[in-house]
Amino acid sequence: MQYLKQLSFGRVVSLVMGGLLLAPYAAASELDVKVFKNCPAETSEAASLVLQNSRVNLLQGWSHAESVAPEQFKMQKTKADYLIDASRWQSQSDCRDDKTYQTLLVKKVGDWSQNHINGIEPMLDRADMAFSSISAIKLTLRIDSRKTALPTSEQIQQTFSFASDAAALEALDQGNVTLGLTLFGEHFSDQGVKTPNANFLLTIKPEQFNDWLTITLPVTNMNFYWEQNYSPTAASQSELANEKIMGFRITPETDSGRVARSLNPNAWETARKELFKEMAVEFREIVLLTQ
Repeated sequence: MQYLKQLSFGRVVSLVMGGLLLAPYAAASELDVKVFKNCPAETSEAASLVLQNSRVNLLQGWSHAESVAPEQFKMQKTKADYLIDASRWQSQSDCRDDKTYQTLLVKKVGDWSQNHINGIEPMLDRADMAFSSISAIKLTLRIDSRKTALPTSEQIQQTFSFASDAAALEALDQGNVTLGLTLFGEHFSDQGVKTPNANFLLTIKPEQFNDWLTITLPVTNMNFYWEQNYSPTAASQSELANEKIMGFRITPETDSGRVARSLNPNAWETARKELFKEMAVEFREIVLLTQ
């Protein structure tokens, strides 16, 4: 359950917490996105912290793929495809024989319980960085349409018709690949203590699948907030400037940042069939630009 700010190339979006609509936000500007048909060369940034490229891999995370009830989640690929570990960092012949990081990120569309089946979460506590240390997040990635499996609007309508009306379900997800990007601070594992966060919801449309995208996200476009007991309190960037960053998280999301259960919690039926977004992502590099 996260507090998200979304910028999808200029459209008006919303902030959500655990699927509850909080306030409307308008996109401030378009992201800096460069498109490549072939695997691009790695960039060299003098002031940066590399989390992953062909020579460095600090990525770690979690996966519940094997523990989800098999009658709900039938793996479309092998178990290894859903792992978040060093085995996913391998040399690729179509990328100059450099190592890239490939995985299938999976998001529940219906229930909020363990709604992120897996996710990437490198820890940065030893880097001794504050929120003010980061100027931008730079990602070079591509979405593999052959391995990506996204529910259709019709499937969402049929599966969750008990939860809300057609318009609300249509807004839940529009068949894009959406990633939550979060910088998080101290006490992130203890919801009893407020934790500083900066979050952004990145949407990649089907026409952008299979191309390499280099995306630069200025932290000024992120949403800054405190979180305690899964409840967010908006904060300014300056308020969190001196707070220590403990890690960076990449999570699979619905386009709205919500799940069907959040549309009508009282009507939720736990026996309902779940739907999943399976997003095949290959990372060329993940870099935090510093200042």
